[in-house]
Amino acid sequence: MAELTKNQKGLVALMAVNDQNAAQGFNLLATYERPEDFLDELVHAGMFSPEKNPSPRPADAAGGGLFLPSWPAMDYLTRVGKVASARSDVSLGTQLVGIVRAISAYRDGNGDRIDNYYTSAASAEIFGLVPPQCVTLADIEFVADWLGGDWNNGMVVKELDDGLFTSHLRQPAEQSRTKLVRLLEIVTSLRPDVEGSDLSGKAKSVADPYWLEQLLKHHASEIGRIVKEPGVSCLMTRTEEAFGVGDKAERSWMRRPAVEEHEQNHDWDHVRNALVVAARDSLQAWLAAEPGAASGYVARALASPHQIVRRIGIHTCRLNWALLSGVFFGQMNQDTFRPGHLHELYLLLKQHFADMDDPERRKVLDAIAALTVGEQGADLEQARYRQRNWLHAIQGRGNNEADVAFARVSDGMDHEIRDYPDFLSYHQMSIGAGPSPVEDAEIIAAASEGRLVQLVDEYEPPFHPLASPRKALLDSVANAATRSPGDFLRYLDWAQPMSRRLQYALLAGLGEAVKRAEGSERHIDADALADTLLAAYGTLLSDPAFWSEVVDENDDFEPDRDWIPPIVVEFVTWLCSKDDLRFDETREAQCVDVVRSALEQTEGLNDADDALTAAINSPRGKALEALFAVLLRVCRDADRCQDGHAERWEEFRPLLEAELQHVGTGHLEVYALMASRIQQLLYVDADWVTRNISSMFPEGGSRFRAAVIGLGYASSSAAIYTTLMAADVPARVLLSNEIDGAARDRMIERVALAYIWGQEPIDGGLIGRLFDEAHFDDVREMARAVGRWTDQRLSEDQRVRALAFGARCAAFANDAPAERKSLLAEVAQYLAFRLPPNAEDLGWLLTATPFVTEHHGLYEFMESAAQVAETEPKTALKLMQALAKGRPLHYDHEGRIERTLRLIAADGLRVEVVRVIDQMSENGVLPGLLALYEELAR
Repeated sequence: MAELTKNQKGLVALMAVNDQNAAQGFNLLATYERPEDFLDELVHAGMFSPEKNPSPRPADAAGGGLFLPSWPAMDYLTRVGKVASARSDVSLGTQLVGIVRAISAYRDGNGDRIDNYYTSAASAEIFGLVPPQCVTLADIEFVADWLGGDWNNGMVVKELDDGLFTSHLRQPAEQSRTKLVRLLEIVTSLRPDVEGSDLSGKAKSVADPYWLEQLLKHHASEIGRIVKEPGVSCLMTRTEEAFGVGDKAERSWMRRPAVEEHEQNHDWDHVRNALVVAARDSLQAWLAAEPGAASGYVARALASPHQIVRRIGIHTCRLNWALLSGVFFGQMNQDTFRPGHLHELYLLLKQHFADMDDPERRKVLDAIAALTVGEQGADLEQARYRQRNWLHAIQGRGNNEADVAFARVSDGMDHEIRDYPDFLSYHQMSIGAGPSPVEDAEIIAAASEGRLVQLVDEYEPPFHPLASPRKALLDSVANAATRSPGDFLRYLDWAQPMSRRLQYALLAGLGEAVKRAEGSERHIDADALADTLLAAYGTLLSDPAFWSEVVDENDDFEPDRDWIPPIVVEFVTWLCSKDDLRFDETREAQCVDVVRSALEQTEGLNDADDALTAAINSPRGKALEALFAVLLRVCRDADRCQDGHAERWEEFRPLLEAELQHVGTGHLEVYALMASRIQQLLYVDADWVTRNISSMFPEGGSRFRAAVIGLGYASSSAAIYTTLMAADVPARVLLSNEIDGAARDRMIERVALAYIWGQEPIDGGLIGRLFDEAHFDDVREMARAVGRWTDQRLSEDQRVRALAFGARCAAFANDAPAERKSLLAEVAQYLAFRLPPNAEDLGWLLTATPFVTEHHGLYEFMESAAQVAETEPKTALKLMQALAKGRPLHYDHEGRIERTLRLIAADGLRVEVVRVIDQMSENGVLPGLLALYEELAR
């Protein structure tokens, strides 16, 4: 290495003064063309002393979490490691390994190692960069320490994958193979099994499961080809451990259903999957490289006491039958036909029984036949089922004896062979009812010929575990009615008795036909079809027998009586929304009648966590929505054709008032839906809403909660807020703990809007009462809400209000900044309300700025700060000085910090900017600021 100049030595001496200088120096040296020239001088200066490796430290003064800084020295060493790699420099690599060895071997006064996963990952990377001969077998033991920390070790495993494994597999000397085996043992180590007898839990690896899976996927085959038996044996041993002992080990098929890749395998069980695949693929690769030696290992695997190993052996025999058939039959006996081997052995027999010679086939048949020998009672029955499974694999393969034996064993059995006979259990999911047993064209023909009721109601569906054939038939009836409504109208007079499910299918399909006809494809008279449907609805829902019949629950999700009212009122709601369709007195009366019937006969909601969601999905809630739709349609038509809708509203007013007079605590749908429609009700009659607002938001209890939840989905306006204040609704929500979650947050947003609009004062009213510890979360949420409007076109008066609220929040938070820093983080964003800020606002903004990173607000804040720097660099400097006092900065997104500092420095404030960078760089210079620092410090 070249001799350093006096100035270069001076740089190293300056780095040794403090950690800040060291961080800046290492970052600078990593950019040099020959960073290795400084290595000896840095070692001599003690810059790699292990005690300098940073330990976890509190993230803030209040002890809220831990922060783990990286060590810039490791970035430099990694850069030098890349030089050693590029030059295959054993001397330089050995020197680097010695430094890493000292760091990794260090223990503090308590005998503990410094747990820094950044350092561990960098150490692993360096070991992978240097020539393999630089790393000794003893050095490999440090990997266990790197993986054994309390922090996530995924970075370490990733570096081992890319580095040590790759470099040693490229140079397959005996020494490298020995190190690889030890490395593989450490990386695949498992944590102690604490699952007891649970067969569904995941295996726990010391290494991060995902990155371990990736590592083994990348290298298993090469390990088998190059390392051979020691590598394969290591992976097999770890696989045995992962599947446990005793009953767990003998039920390996529950945790890994198939040795090969298969949809039945559990993709969430990374560790077991990784080990099975690695053991399987490494054995296959070894078999290709050394067929003789690997064949002997397969024979031992087939006789293993571990089921999963035997299954891998059977799988390997199936894939390599020409080579391993003799090995298989050398180990095959009656135990080979255990249930746990079913999948692998079934596939082997099915694929290769025809390839076997007569003695081999005889051996298979005799082993299967022997399964029932000595069995009695229930055990005999189970043995016969197992026999049938095995015989099913070989029947139809050109052997008459196998075919006869399968037919004989199957005769008289209660259950047919399963769809997936090679699995002891098979998990499958289906969506929907499945295919229809009757095509649409046939259904249309039956309808036109008057055979529809017979076709549908006399259909007896076969059992199907994953489908509902009758539901699929009903879906097809609905589709057919939509396609060809004229063939189905004859059934809507209900003269012909039919099931409720068929009635539902007809109404659903014909309703959809009206909706399609109303659009661009108007090949049907939508109004005429709607008239027919409304008449059919009225006939059904006005019949007392319809409502009094007993509804039998079924598990097939098939339509019944209770399915019909919701689609009826949903159609009414849709019809009222289509102003281009006729809505005369007759149609209005029909709609009101069916809606009234549904309201009178369906039950209200008594309990619901989310009352509005429950309401809009309940039969009575849908009926109430239909009533609102009819009312609004009538009012709109009256406004177009008359002098207003007051007279028409009087006809409907008793209906709505009756809804507000239900006794008890139920009917939550009324309160949730009325509150959610408050804007529309104000259009209908604002005075009526004001008079009844207390009834719409009754005191306390589930009805009040339902109303507040519904209100959360209504629009915001000054008129709505004024109406709510008439019943003191905002205060009743926020000054109690009765309402929480999204409903409370939406009310806070309403109050914030009311403040911005000038309806709420900041002191003396509701907002002033919130500034206490009990309502801190509410104040913070309100601050967040106001902060979302920084990019809105607010008037000057509204901006003044927003900034006044920010000042009030800052004063409140600064009474206890450690506990209320999240509020300061929110109001720091208020900088955007006025750029640049005036002197009064700047004062409180500077107290909030150090906390701007608490909730990921730095990006938006820096956008505003950069704009300030363009016009008032000195003000921007104060903001950056305040920012530097906060939490350490780790990233400069889009270079906004650098841009702002450059603008400030350009105004003659170079020295001040250098100091800001110094303060920001306590844990290393931000990547974008290093060049700026060097430029300004010259």
